[in-house]
Amino acid sequence: MIGLRVSVVLGLAITSLSLAGCATPARTEAMVASSVVAPIAANASKKLRGNIAIGEVTGGSATNPMWVSKVGGAEFERALETSLRNFGFLSENRQAGGYRLIADLREVNQPIGGFDLTVTSTVEYQLIDRTSNASIYRETITAPHTAKMADAWDANERLRLGNEGSIRANIERLIQRLSSLNP
Repeated sequence: MIGLRVSVVLGLAITSLSLAGCATPARTEAMVASSVVAPIAANASKKLRGNIAIGEVTGGSATNPMWVSKVGGAEFERALETSLRNFGFLSENRQAGGYRLIADLREVNQPIGGFDLTVTSTVEYQLIDRTSNASIYRETITAPHTAKMADAWDANERLRLGNEGSIRANIERLIQRLSSLNP
C-alpha cells in the first residue's frame, strides 16, 4: 500500500514537471530597444549616425531546457546590432564604422522564485574611436525589469520575459547615452 502511494506521488510529480514546460532562451526580437527611445536617438550626433560598428560582444549563457531561461551571447549581440540599426547608429559593415562598440554582458541576476520576477542585467559598454584608438565612452549599465504574474502564469515564461525586458531596458539606456555623446 505504501509502495502504491509513493508510485502515485512520484507519477504526479513527474507529470507536473512535464506540464510545467521547459525553459526557453531569451528571444532576440524581444530584447531589441523599443521605439520609446526614438525621439532621443533622433538628436544624436551626426558623427555617430551610421558610424558605429559592433566589436567584440562577450558574456551570456546558453539555456538548459531542463533548468531556467538564460540570455545567450549570440542573441544579445543580435539584439544590440538590430537596436543600433533601427536607431540609425549601425555602420554598414564591421570594418567601415569610425567607432567600434564593445559590449560585455557581465551578469543577468535572476530571482530564485516568486510571483513577480525582477531580473537585472549588467553590461559594460565601451565605444572606441578607430582613428585614435581612444575610448570615448565607457560605462557599466544596470537595468532591471519585472515580469509580473499577470504577464505569464508559468514561472519559466515569466523569467524569460524578465530576461528579455531587462536586456531591452539595458540597450535602451545605451541608445540614450549614445544619443547624448558628441565626440
